[in-house]
Amino acid sequence: MNTAVLNQIPKGEDLTRAVFEVEEIEQARKVKAQIQRGLDASNDKSAPRTAHADFMAELKAELMSRVDAR
Repeated sequence: MNTAVLNQIPKGEDLTRAVFEVEEIEQARKVKAQIQRGLDASNDKSAPRTAHADFMAELKAELMSRVDAR
């Protein structure tokens, strides 16, 4: 029984690829949740707002860090 389970576990490059896929899926879930929180907050008139310039600076920093990571 243990051998059957062990045979299903990826090895080598397949394991690395599987780990990256799981990380990408988790990041996508976090981003989706963050967007949903933002949309929920946008309907709340008392929710704190981020200045456009601050938002754009954060967006640029995030995009540049992703470009540099590749």
